[in-house]
Amino acid sequence: MGNFTLEPLEEFDAVAQAHLAGVGPIDFYRTEFAKGQAALFAAVFEGKRVGSVMLRDESKPDDNRELVVVAAFAEAPRSVLFDGKRIIERMARKNGFKSLRCHTDRPGLAVQFMKAGAEAVLTWEVPHG
Repeated sequence: MGNFTLEPLEEFDAVAQAHLAGVGPIDFYRTEFAKGQAALFAAVFEGKRVGSVMLRDESKPDDNRELVVVAAFAEAPRSVLFDGKRIIERMARKNGFKSLRCHTDRPGLAVQFMKAGAEAVLTWEVPHG
């Protein structure tokens, strides 16, 4: 895991823009970051920036602190996914979070996380008509 790190970013740079634009609603990500509602990190593997990760505190009133992976992108070996997961888990534990949540529409990614102990929650829109 020493080859992979998540480094905090002070600004929503062009690299994060390029990385996260293909993941989801980039305007939403930029707004959340600008309002201070989400933190942005550079994913660095072997000294090279390979991705971007956005995290947000979505703690519940019942003191069930939850850290959410809002968006993530990385161009790196598959092992980096699990290195990143462990780093985020360590960050969550250090900051008193009780759970982590990550949304994805990628079945392979969901399977990998389930194999690592995550629970899957499926949601879909009810068809109209």
